[in-house]
Amino acid sequence: MLNTVYTEIQKLKGTLLLAVCTTVPSVLAAIVFLLCIKQKPALWTEVIKGAVSFWGMFLLPLTVAMLSALLAQVEHANRMWDHLLALPIARWKFFVTKAVVLMALLGFSTGIFAVELRLVAILLDEFFPTNAPIGHFPWVLLGHYLSMMWLLSLSLGMVQLWIALSQRSFVTPITVGISGTFIGLVTGG
Repeated sequence: MLNTVYTEIQKLKGTLLLAVCTTVPSVLAAIVFLLCIKQKPALWTEVIKGAVSFWGMFLLPLTVAMLSALLAQVEHANRMWDHLLALPIARWKFFVTKAVVLMALLGFSTGIFAVELRLVAILLDEFFPTNAPIGHFPWVLLGHYLSMMWLLSLSLGMVQLWIALSQRSFVTPITVGISGTFIGLVTGG
């Protein structure tokens, strides 16, 4: 199993996966920074709750859709499924490997988001102390929220990955992910 994970990681070099994992949380961290500058100081717990809510309701589902589609396209684009499934390796290992890599990438992206929120706190304290949120940075609260979101994204990730692996088109899993995200936003209100 470790060999298939290592091989999958090697195949991902030169793809957009790491760019997606780093830019999506960076954009949200930049938005949090700009909102903190423009608004009156709030409690850190309120800032964290707002940022994490936006991450969980909007950006995390979109990131899951993008990552699962990109993971599947590594095989779909080069028509590699016929070759892979003909190898003397149990077929389930290929699919479990994709799932493990997807969840690792989501964890990496979520970790980047947590670190960048702390960097936002440092920058606000240093350069905009009058606009900086009040109180200590709530690492425990942030860690709790983000770890729970990561665990709960397992079910969403597996559905998105199944759609991406079963459909050769890149458009289908992205469309399902965007549609599901907006339906969730509207119904979650």
